[in-house]
Amino acid sequence: MKIVCSDEYHRAFVGYLRTGAPIRLSHKQTYPGERYVWRTRTDELVRTSHRANDGRLFSWSDPPATGHPGEDYNCRCEAVPFVFGETEFAFHEIDSDLSQSEERWTDRDFVYHYYYGEGRAVGLAEIGHLQEIVAQYAWEDDTIGVFRRLADQIASAAREISDGTVNYGFGESYEFGSVEFSHGGGSVAGLFLGAVKPFGSMLIIEG
Repeated sequence: MKIVCSDEYHRAFVGYLRTGAPIRLSHKQTYPGERYVWRTRTDELVRTSHRANDGRLFSWSDPPATGHPGEDYNCRCEAVPFVFGETEFAFHEIDSDLSQSEERWTDRDFVYHYYYGEGRAVGLAEIGHLQEIVAQYAWEDDTIGVFRRLADQIASAAREISDGTVNYGFGESYEFGSVEFSHGGGSVAGLFLGAVKPFGSMLIIEG
């Protein structure tokens, strides 16, 4: 394992060994480089907003809304120094429009629709639940977050191909009753369509 530290940390550590002076450095000063990859502990204690940062590339000069890893109260996340072509990272971008202008339905609205809606299907955006369901699926229904787990699965499929087209189908049932009781359980399924190509000793996967 290679450990990389900044000159500031090295000087502070030497000072601690020689004189016992406490090491008082910010998380930013501990690591060299301008960019880092956010890594969580992938357990049930990770807060949702930090789980959404997992695997993403950030800059010390442009912090995410959550602040940098370790800055929030009791945050155990880490900032892994980003070295181009060496540091692995993977994330999902939601490019669909999640805006919704309709008023959010409550359980009472679901019951009313059941009796008087004449069987008409309604979409999540129409009932004002789209953003919440996406967040529940992506980051809240799994200790590591479904997006992180899915990225790992896609990476495993890509490693078997190493160069060319990679397609990966996924589907699972989830419990959405915590968004609104009337949702109960539901299934989410999809297909990743992309390509993988070698990049030195690493692979670049896009899709």
